[in-house]
Amino acid sequence: MAFVKKNLISLICALVAVLTLVAVFVWPLDGFFDTLKEKATERAKVQAKLNAVKNKQRFIPVIDIKTQKPLILTKFPSQQIITLGENAQKVMRKQSEDMYLYAWKLNQKGHELIVKNVLPVMMDQAAGYSFRKNFIEALNNLRNVELKAGIPPTAEQVKLREDALWEEMKKDIITLPDGSKPNEQVVADKFNAEKLKLPDVMKKEMASEYKMYIDPTKVFVASPAVLPPDTFPTPQAVWSSQVSYWIYSDVVSSIKELNANSTSVLDSPIKNLIALEVPLDPFNVGVGQRIGAAEAPADGSTSPTGGRPDPTIPIPENATASPTKRASNNLFDVVNFKMIIDIEADKIPLFLKTIPTNRFITVTRVEMNPVDSQIQQIRGYVYGPRPVVTLTLDCEALFMREWTIAWMPKEIRAALGIPDTSAKP
Repeated sequence: MAFVKKNLISLICALVAVLTLVAVFVWPLDGFFDTLKEKATERAKVQAKLNAVKNKQRFIPVIDIKTQKPLILTKFPSQQIITLGENAQKVMRKQSEDMYLYAWKLNQKGHELIVKNVLPVMMDQAAGYSFRKNFIEALNNLRNVELKAGIPPTAEQVKLREDALWEEMKKDIITLPDGSKPNEQVVADKFNAEKLKLPDVMKKEMASEYKMYIDPTKVFVASPAVLPPDTFPTPQAVWSSQVSYWIYSDVVSSIKELNANSTSVLDSPIKNLIALEVPLDPFNVGVGQRIGAAEAPADGSTSPTGGRPDPTIPIPENATASPTKRASNNLFDVVNFKMIIDIEADKIPLFLKTIPTNRFITVTRVEMNPVDSQIQQIRGYVYGPRPVVTLTLDCEALFMREWTIAWMPKEIRAALGIPDTSAKP
């Protein structure tokens, strides 16, 4: 008993320990251990996050567009560093907004309406009736004035020149009192000799007078399928013609820039604009076969690219559309077109650089074939001594909706899924 009294506290502790061990094996504590395990796991996750935040490598925001290499932040972000980052965000946002403003204004530059008050709604009936006439005149101006282009002499022109030459040369025929003409054969032989030379003379004259060749029956032609003669044009027809003209004018400006210092076909880098093909339905909204229709598609179908222009929305990609993967979206519309030119071989790199400069045009495919200049001269095209190739280009042009939307007819907006209220200038 004395032993018990002397070691009472130790005995009590031992008893408690024994009871605890019994409780562990007897009492149902599995749920308690699971709870402890879950809490420990959660705490471990929190600890891992804290360590990641603590050990994460941080960089000072890049606010200089001249360098893309960020500086490492050697200490935890202070309020000064945070303020610097916030200011950098504001600067970058302002730069982005300014760049977007510059981009769409650059895209709009030089793209005016051929006839005012004809889009998006024809407020002037007279302008509507005269649109086709004004459109053809604008195309002729691109060909004859901007590019100073001509065509090889035709058979009719050669015949007229022969007749004029004979009228001039027959004045040298001497007629005697008895009616005989002793030198008539001599004059006739001389005329025949000059007549043989005349086609080549006229070809060289044309090549010296103009800067390049363009066939007016194949390039810059108002399509009857889009603008039927003697009919009042629909909004879709006007829109299609206007977009085509914008592409024509962009191509013309690039050719004009390359041929700026030339005085004739012989010294022009670009000799001949053989073809320039723009779709009848440039924005590919499904109204190509209904170009003369007055209303939007009857089924009410729309493109998923509608809405106001918003540069903050990610631009979708279409890997099957073209090498650029660009597809029309609520920021811009894509128009694919094709051109074929005869160009001096060593000027190809310069032209491929000139086309996209200050123009939203991308060349997506290039094909080159050598030109036999002697055969071309027989056909009437005098190119000169330098090597020439036929260059075929597939291109795509972008039109920013920030400015085109104000001129889109309601039928085009409906086909693109753009709300009518979005078209306010």
